[in-house]
Amino acid sequence: MRFSSGAPSNALLLAASNIPTLDELSVKARRWQGPQLSAFSHFTHLRRLGLFVGKWPHSGTIYYDQMSELLNVQAYLRVLAPQLFELEISGDICELSTLVSNSWPHLRSLTMSGHGTTWTQAALTTAVARMPSLRKLHMNLAAPCKGPWQQPSAFIYSSPNHASPVRLPEVLPHLESLALSNVHTPSDTILDQLPDCLVCLHVLANYDYIRSYDPQTYLLWPRRYPLSEPDAFRIVQHTARMKALTELMLSLDFLPTVQLVRAIAASSPHLRVLQLEYTRYNERIPRTEHVSSLVCTHTLPNSLF
Repeated sequence: MRFSSGAPSNALLLAASNIPTLDELSVKARRWQGPQLSAFSHFTHLRRLGLFVGKWPHSGTIYYDQMSELLNVQAYLRVLAPQLFELEISGDICELSTLVSNSWPHLRSLTMSGHGTTWTQAALTTAVARMPSLRKLHMNLAAPCKGPWQQPSAFIYSSPNHASPVRLPEVLPHLESLALSNVHTPSDTILDQLPDCLVCLHVLANYDYIRSYDPQTYLLWPRRYPLSEPDAFRIVQHTARMKALTELMLSLDFLPTVQLVRAIAASSPHLRVLQLEYTRYNERIPRTEHVSSLVCTHTLPNSLF
């Protein structure tokens, strides 16, 4: 069941929870503040959950109580975490600390989108440490900031300042698909923790145009952290250990070079899908004009290597 026009009422969710075979629920709300929806505790057969927030602020909702949102979503996940197999959720309404506080014995797929909150960070390895069945981890977070010449606040997945000494391959030994967005190097050490068992690897630089909650700022300009050339080659070196890797996507701050593609070919002989996206320039341009990025996507035949 999917709700996409706004937050459903508690009564509507209660009615939906009476469907005995309902195992999937997806809700896209404008915001998640206000009274908690007690109906979430009645979904005893739910296996797949999606909680999303619309582009904000909407008309008349420039100011909102984000702490209320975070606490509400935290309460919903506390009830549903033990039974979920798949979770898709906006980072705007779910901090990594919320994932840490729950046990996820059956969760096989976690996708976070939207914008990561940066003020109460936890190491990614700590956030997923209680997800022993996880096979897919996609952190598709965008990086907003308040001006065209400012860098966005960095969302650090792993750093020496984080308390967790455990590395990602040790926490998720069966991980098959990993997506990371806006990795801020050299502050972030997550690129040196890529598991050898990956089949799919995306290191992206997602961005989004969102209106600012500050009345003096009309728009949050999109800025992002694509990969530098040394970091791209560092990832390619790591992929040489990934014997099952068939899909690789990288967002670069330089135009793809022959040397890089040759290095990828040598490191990943079983690769089937390769996407190299040039994302250095992020100025906003009208949709009618050309896009200032180059995307090279190709499905590779086995004979190429």
